[in-house]
Amino acid sequence: MPFAKLDEALHHGIPFELRFFIELEKIQRFRRDKKILRHEVVREVYYNAIKNLYQVYFVGLPYPPRNVTSLEEALALAGDIKALPLLPLTSLERGKSYRLKVKVIIYQKVSPGLTSRVLRFLFRGGKIESDWVYVRFKLPE
Repeated sequence: MPFAKLDEALHHGIPFELRFFIELEKIQRFRRDKKILRHEVVREVYYNAIKNLYQVYFVGLPYPPRNVTSLEEALALAGDIKALPLLPLTSLERGKSYRLKVKVIIYQKVSPGLTSRVLRFLFRGGKIESDWVYVRFKLPE
């Protein structure tokens, strides 16, 4: 779903969510890698036509929704997962290698009502999925 279609769908009342999948594995030689962490982060983006603002909700966190004036700002805010506390650094072993994997899927949120189903038909797609991004790192001894 191109950027313009995403903005058009928002303006027609179809919000979307960004769902980040984060995995951390300990790399083990000659054995299967050990999963240390699986985490999911969800952000929802809505358009408020009365205030002419995009609203970003941080699902599962105690933060209030943030209002921004453009879709670019809303995507940047919703997609910012830097400095996300996942687990204490002390739980990782020094001198060992690890792999951090991140993937994101953007879903259109559609309620079961007829209006939403018609709008979803007009704005086909409903989902954008990224490939996994891998970062390999080793903690110094």
